[in-house]
Amino acid sequence: MSASKKIIFDATIGEGSTQWFGTITLKNIRYAEDDAPVTVQEFLGVRFQGPRVTADVAVQAILEPFQVTKLEAATKPLEEGEGEGVVVTAKVLTEGPRTFGKNDTLVWNVNGDLTGKGEEYLKSIEVWADEVGEEKEEKE
Repeated sequence: MSASKKIIFDATIGEGSTQWFGTITLKNIRYAEDDAPVTVQEFLGVRFQGPRVTADVAVQAILEPFQVTKLEAATKPLEEGEGEGVVVTAKVLTEGPRTFGKNDTLVWNVNGDLTGKGEEYLKSIEVWADEVGEEKEEKE
């Protein structure tokens, strides 16, 4: 995989989050080196850690102008010794090229407790354009 440009964003835990359900919001998705907007050809790749979940993680894309998106996502438990919770790896698929504007927002619906370790989950978020980065090597 080629070295990709680092993507940054503004991330928050939704105010109404509870121990049973919460949201993670990403907006202002941009390149770290120059604050330029991110353009994808097919999808935005996202990975983050979250709490144990009782249902699949879903995403609501609020895009201006509107564009249809689909989600491909996998959730797997953290490895033993890494704590409780899951790793969510996802592709937010766009219908053709998309440049993410400052107000474009991805709202991740998580059926789990975001109230305790919310900041930790936010710090774990990684985003890529048209790829999903490799997982960090497992310690043996």
